[in-house]
Amino acid sequence: MQLVDSKRFAGVQIADVWAGALSYSFNHEDDVTSQNWLEIAEDAIFNIIVPDMELLDVERKSPFLNWVVLMELCSRSIKGCPLLLDMDLFILTALSELPDPVGDLGGQ
Repeated sequence: MQLVDSKRFAGVQIADVWAGALSYSFNHEDDVTSQNWLEIAEDAIFNIIVPDMELLDVERKSPFLNWVVLMELCSRSIKGCPLLLDMDLFILTALSELPDPVGDLGGQ
């Protein structure tokens, strides 16, 4: 995993646009344009962005790590904390503590 500056990477800029459009759409679901965006997004997510559903299988280490990092970024954003401060350390720590397979985290 590599966190980059969206100002320097066009692909990340496109992802930022998508994130903004979807955020607006989820918060304005009654709006006709929002409904159209959500329909487009559903098709794009499952047929273009994630062509292999294994990439979403959080019982696998890499997708689970991505989910953990996303939750940490959301938490930091909500708290108004710097998003990338010591994120490399967070990722290394999370990665070292994850069992393989991740399904071993289940509540048995």
